[in-house]
Amino acid sequence: MRRVLIGAAALVAAWTGAAAAQDSGLLAFELGDVIGSERGCKLRFDQSAIERFIEANAPNADMGFMSQMNGAADIMADKFSGFTASQKTAHCTQVRRVAKANGFID
Repeated sequence: MRRVLIGAAALVAAWTGAAAAQDSGLLAFELGDVIGSERGCKLRFDQSAIERFIEANAPNADMGFMSQMNGAADIMADKFSGFTASQKTAHCTQVRRVAKANGFID
């Protein structure tokens, strides 16, 4: 019985760690989308606010966060030029709202 409980605890710890890593990857991707939209949406983000956001939300030991975030930012910057006017309007409206909600802009 004790082995079953230890095994169950290990399984929960592994699942929780995997879920946290997945959440971190999603956060990196979504932040990359926002940062990759900065130039196209003619915004200027507060660098200290971005730093505070990462400090508060990204796991300290996540070595993949930077490459995921940078990759997403590069992809978004490239995709943006192919957007229609309506896509740009919709995209930039939401990016502005997200940036404001997270303190990146006033």
